[in-house]
Amino acid sequence: MNENKILRAGQLSVFVLLVGLIVYAILDDTLVDFIISEPYYGYSILLGIISLFLALLILHKSKTFPPSIVLFFSFLVVPFIGPPGNRVYEKLYGLFHGIHLSFSYPTLVWAVGTVALLAGILFSYYLIPTGRAKKLVKWDLKRASLLAWGTVGFALFFTLFAIFKIGYIPLLSGDIDDVRTGYEAIVGDYPLKFSRLWLVAASLSSMLAFLMKPKRIYLLVVLVSCVALMIYGQRIYTFMVLVSFVLIYCKFRRPKLIYFGTFGLFIIVVFILYAEYRAGRSNSGLSVPEVVTLQLFGEWREYSLVVNDLKDSGDFYEEDIFIGALSPIFPKQIWAVFGIDKNELIEEYSAVYVFGRRFDNPLLGIRLGTIGEAYAGYGMFYGVFLQLFVFGVIFGFLEKFYLNLNKEDARLCLTCFLISLFMYLPITTLYVTMAHAIFFGFFFVVFQVFGSYHEGKASRTSDAQVSMQQA
Repeated sequence: MNENKILRAGQLSVFVLLVGLIVYAILDDTLVDFIISEPYYGYSILLGIISLFLALLILHKSKTFPPSIVLFFSFLVVPFIGPPGNRVYEKLYGLFHGIHLSFSYPTLVWAVGTVALLAGILFSYYLIPTGRAKKLVKWDLKRASLLAWGTVGFALFFTLFAIFKIGYIPLLSGDIDDVRTGYEAIVGDYPLKFSRLWLVAASLSSMLAFLMKPKRIYLLVVLVSCVALMIYGQRIYTFMVLVSFVLIYCKFRRPKLIYFGTFGLFIIVVFILYAEYRAGRSNSGLSVPEVVTLQLFGEWREYSLVVNDLKDSGDFYEEDIFIGALSPIFPKQIWAVFGIDKNELIEEYSAVYVFGRRFDNPLLGIRLGTIGEAYAGYGMFYGVFLQLFVFGVIFGFLEKFYLNLNKEDARLCLTCFLISLFMYLPITTLYVTMAHAIFFGFFFVVFQVFGSYHEGKASRTSDAQVSMQQA
């Protein structure tokens, strides 16, 4: 399937969805009556149509099927999954906090955020010209290979160190939620972080798999990294590795989107079912679709409750849920100079822990999603619209840069990592985004500085690269 066919398929799918929604709204009297009785849903549908038009414009400007369309559909499906998930929750446990949740206004807030995100992405497309990057930064393959294997060894050492300190392999023992807490105190903050450098090794190996031989050994590193990153129960790191690999793969191969879509759905279902099995929840009376719907965006209940409460009270949290999110910019040693404990700052002033305390989950926290966090901070305009627009501009810049990069450009690794991190926006918070971007981004930048060279400049191992590529 060539790029023109991919583009036409994407445009057709979005256009058919758009026309279908309009025709359905016109012909279905029940829907019209419902919209009249719940005007927020009517506004949400109108904003949904606008977002579909913006998605079509992005497809037209990109001349291909870009990552932003996948991100858009991720945002689009959340309001359709959240309410059915709440019905499954009520079937099992009764009313959430004893409240009949209303989803009309939360859906409108979500629709505003989605439109703002797409508007920001499209804004970047008009700012950044189309065309190949003028400069090419290439990996010195010998150094890049040493960096990849050195990172594997480094991550393996700290992973074994962490398992030794903990006394068991968390992934194979106990509730998947219980095993994700308290490890910083047991293992140490930095050893725990270093044990997750599998993510960097996997990203670099994903690219080397297409630049060097034997390919299988680097693909094996990616596979092992996916498993190693789930040792403590988290799945976000494995998710980012898989997204980065797909993005790099798409630069070197012409993919069949149906395969990636099917594989992505399979991974999501497996992750959720495994988490349910590990948690030991009694969901035997539920079908697989009900279990997946219940957990896929479980935070929709907390999100809706918070949005409705703040709409009525107007008591927004403002900077109290963002100060902690910005703390990863500086290491804890610098904060300590000013007499500030960084960990306490994060726990006191970041959304994930603020709402974790509110909903009796202080250790793991609660993820309201980027839109929920933005609304809780500053409301509809200064919160949701402006913040999601800024996220859209940043994502659009990364996407255009990704599309313009040569497939052999060393900057592809960092770019794909950042895009994969932003693909988590529907269910993440600013603190998580900032912490991962700064910690892992630092290693990507350092590796690029020491493992690459600008095309046209002399490379001490250029002959070695030629022989490796010809092997």
